[in-house]
Amino acid sequence: MKKLELEERIQRLNHFGDCLNENADRLCLKLKQAAGITVKDSKNRDLRLCVYLIRQMVPDKLKKFDPAFDLQNTTPFGRIAVLLPYNSVFLTMAMSMASAYLVGNSVFVHLPSKFTNLTKLLHEIIYDTLPGVELSDIERGRDFLNSCLEREDIRLINCFSNDKWITHYYKKVKNSHKKFLFEGPGKDPFIVFPDANLEKAIIAAITAGFINSGQLCCSPERFYVHHEIYDSFISLLLTLVRNVKVGPQKNEEEQDIGPLGSTRVVENIKEQFVDAVEKGAQILHGGDFQHFEGDCLPTCMPTVMTNCNHQMNIMINETFGPVIPIKTFKDEQEVLNLANDSQYGLTATLFGGSQNFVKKLQDSYGRIFHNSCFADPENDDVFLYWGGFGNSAWVWEWKGRNFITRKGPRFFVKEFSRQS
Repeated sequence: MKKLELEERIQRLNHFGDCLNENADRLCLKLKQAAGITVKDSKNRDLRLCVYLIRQMVPDKLKKFDPAFDLQNTTPFGRIAVLLPYNSVFLTMAMSMASAYLVGNSVFVHLPSKFTNLTKLLHEIIYDTLPGVELSDIERGRDFLNSCLEREDIRLINCFSNDKWITHYYKKVKNSHKKFLFEGPGKDPFIVFPDANLEKAIIAAITAGFINSGQLCCSPERFYVHHEIYDSFISLLLTLVRNVKVGPQKNEEEQDIGPLGSTRVVENIKEQFVDAVEKGAQILHGGDFQHFEGDCLPTCMPTVMTNCNHQMNIMINETFGPVIPIKTFKDEQEVLNLANDSQYGLTATLFGGSQNFVKKLQDSYGRIFHNSCFADPENDDVFLYWGGFGNSAWVWEWKGRNFITRKGPRFFVKEFSRQS
């Protein structure tokens, strides 16, 4: 295949974005059929954000992420493999596939096996717009990863998956001498201080917590509310949660909550509910499941849970559903200890509080949102400079004679080039 110059790669990526927009209705309907993601979330959030990020992939705009990065003088790795998730497929295509393509790599992409009809449509779009990008026909993600680790032509692998699965690949990756970028789970804290704008905080909690029916790694999953404002917080939260539109609607773009994406997620949430209630949690809203006609899997009803603590799995392990478990706190040191009591470190969100408190979280979380949340349009750019600490994300790579693990946020376009 003829090597494309940078300007042509940029043009082709923009054409790809145009084609995604032109086929948005078809793409989002097929995604809903395959994974239960609502049209509202896939079209107005996931796909919109994908196209927006692609539009940022020009030299001048990328300078804001790393002023020293020179897109004009990058060297590609060659062939890169990308394993994409079911829950935010368009966004992650921009973060990984498009970033890798921009710097001149050819890209081998695996989509979830449940995406059969969506994959066919994406194949048509990609074939017409992005020469050098190939969609894999390997069914299982595990088989795709094993195959890529054995292939000499693939020099870098980017995997969106579960940390408990990927950690078993450490020796294989090390022996393969490939670079490996892992993007994984979160158990992200959402903190509300007494001086917060309460209504803004609660709207953000519902928006960020319920996008994709709670099935995003960066969704907040444990909520800490200062005891002085707890009663007011709960009262307004319950009022607004009752307005969330669950299940099929006459206008598909009005549906807020859809079915969960896998039986494993359904069973995990059920187990967490039982564990939490047995240990003293109180469910104020939701806590159950409903199977709507036409859906493959049940919908977890929007849930508000109080009297939670860190002996409960729901405050420690990833939930992946529309659930707001709440614990109160009395002072800054207590909530700092609670926030840092986690094996994950993807994002943290706080409303109110001081800039000094934000600084105390910076070594534990890849992204910190202060008086806003990741879902606010003002934060769209962050997904091109992403990553976390703990078991949320890492890079495995050889540096000289040493095989290292690197953590923290990173500039995706730079990671896919030899300049990094």
